[in-house]
Amino acid sequence: MVYIKEAHPEDGWAIPVKGKLYKDPTTFLERQEIAETCTKDLDIRIPTLIDELDDGVADAYDAMPDRLYIVGADGAVAFRGERGPFGFKPGLMETRLREVLELPADGRVLPVDDGKTRKRRRGRNRKTRKRGGDDS
Repeated sequence: MVYIKEAHPEDGWAIPVKGKLYKDPTTFLERQEIAETCTKDLDIRIPTLIDELDDGVADAYDAMPDRLYIVGADGAVAFRGERGPFGFKPGLMETRLREVLELPADGRVLPVDDGKTRKRRRGRNRKTRKRGGDDS
């Protein structure tokens, strides 16, 4: 996620977020503080980057007031949602993300095989055998 220019600053078209209003930041530190507060208050659990004050990311992606994108590691855009708030449709993005990652469409989450899972399981089986356990 990239936190961009505040869409509803108190000195503009003010709309509170969780009862709070924010001034349009004039320094990167102010923008960072607002981004941190918003991610905490909105319980956002994914890494959040912060656009510079020149709004380069917001401009490049036509992202105001908000927009969903999936950008691959190669920089190619795999999904471009419509502009928010009416075009903000996370379900469409999730469907496309599942396609890109080749995940089941039914919502199941596949386990990640990091190479350690099998080792841990084998290790437990060996410990059980050493203690006289039965593998049947």
